[in-house]
Amino acid sequence: MKKIQKRTPLILFTAFAISLLLTSCGSKNNQGQFGRTATVSVATVEYASAPTQQEYHSTLVANKQTNLISDVGGRVEALLFNEGGYVKKGQPLYNIDKSRYQAIYDQAVAQLKIAQTNLITDKTDAQRYQNLWNHNAVDKIQLDHANAQVEVAKATVISAEANVAHAKTDLDHATVVAPFGGTTDVSKVRLGDLVVANQTPLVTIVDNTNMMADFFIPEGDYVKLGASDKNIKDKLSHFNLILPDGSAYQHKGKLDFVDNTVDPTTGTIMARLTFPNPGAILKSGMNCVVRSTQNNNGEKSIIIPQQAVQQLLDEYYVYVVNDNGIVKETEIKPGLTSGNMQIILSGLKPGQKVIVEGIEKVKPNEKVNTVPYSNGPAKTN
Repeated sequence: MKKIQKRTPLILFTAFAISLLLTSCGSKNNQGQFGRTATVSVATVEYASAPTQQEYHSTLVANKQTNLISDVGGRVEALLFNEGGYVKKGQPLYNIDKSRYQAIYDQAVAQLKIAQTNLITDKTDAQRYQNLWNHNAVDKIQLDHANAQVEVAKATVISAEANVAHAKTDLDHATVVAPFGGTTDVSKVRLGDLVVANQTPLVTIVDNTNMMADFFIPEGDYVKLGASDKNIKDKLSHFNLILPDGSAYQHKGKLDFVDNTVDPTTGTIMARLTFPNPGAILKSGMNCVVRSTQNNNGEKSIIIPQQAVQQLLDEYYVYVVNDNGIVKETEIKPGLTSGNMQIILSGLKPGQKVIVEGIEKVKPNEKVNTVPYSNGPAKTN
C-alpha cells in the first residue's frame, strides 16, 4: 500500500506567504499610489482685501404696465394710434360704438329735466299751502304732505343727476384713452370686433422710463449681509445689471426695497432695484443678472481659493498641511466670495497651508508632498 503524503507544511507556507504579500500591499497603500507619497498643490491662507460680489437672476418689469381693458362694450369703430408707437396720457386709442350710450345719456338728461320741473312745482305748492296755513285755511296734514312732496322731488332730482353722470361716463368711456404715457404693442382687436365690457383686452401699454429688477436673496446671504434692511442698503451700495448678451448696463441701479418676510417654500427674501432707462434699451420681461459689489473700501479678510473648500451637508471644511507635511481636516465657517476666492469667517489663520488640488488623493493624518498652487494643474511625482 502507498502511504498518503502529508501536505500540512506546504499549506502553512502558502498561507504565510499570502499574509506577507497583503501586509506589504497595505503598507504601500498608506504611502499613496504605487507606494509613493502623494503630491498636492497648496495655497497659503492670506489676510487681504477681498471685494465681494453676488449675482442674482432677475426678470425686468416696467415701472408702469397695463393690459388695457374697456369698461364699456360694443363694436370697435376706429383705432386711433400707431401700433408699437408711443402714446401720451389721455390720448384717444379706440372708438367704440356710442349710439346706445348716447341714447341712454339723452334719456337720463330728459329724466333729470322732468325731475327738476316737478321739484319747482312741488316747491310752489308747498309755499301756497304754507300761506294758507298761516291764515288757518288748511289743515296741518295738508301742509306736511306738501313739504314731504318737496323732499321726494329733491331726492328724485339727485337720483336723476346720478343717472346722467353714469350715462355720461359710459358715453365718454366709449372713447378709450391711454391711462399713462408709454409704448404700445399690437392691438388685440380690429375694426368691427365686438368688445365685451371689463373682459376683452385691447392693447398693452408699457412705460419703460424706469425698470424694476426683482430678485431673491437666499436667507443665508441675507444674514451674512447684516440681517437688516439698513445694513443691506449700506453694504450693497453699488449695483450692476448684466444684460442677456453678458455686457454690463451703463447705468447704476438703486435699491428700492427689501421684503419683510422670508418665503418659507424657497428660503429667499425678495428685493427690488430700479434702473433708469433713457435709451429704452431695457424691455419688460428681459432676463438679466443683478450683480452687487461690496467691500470697496479695502477692508481685509482671511481668504483662500474657493476650490479648497469642501462641503458635507451643512458643514464646511478644508485640508490643512502642517509643517511636517501631515494632512489635517479642519472645519471652517465660510463667508461671501470674492471672485474665485472664499472669505473665511473662522477656522483658519493667516500663513496656514490648505490643499487646493489633489484633495481626492489624500486622507486625514497622511503625509503629503506639496507644491505651490497656481491656476494651472499641479505637477505630481
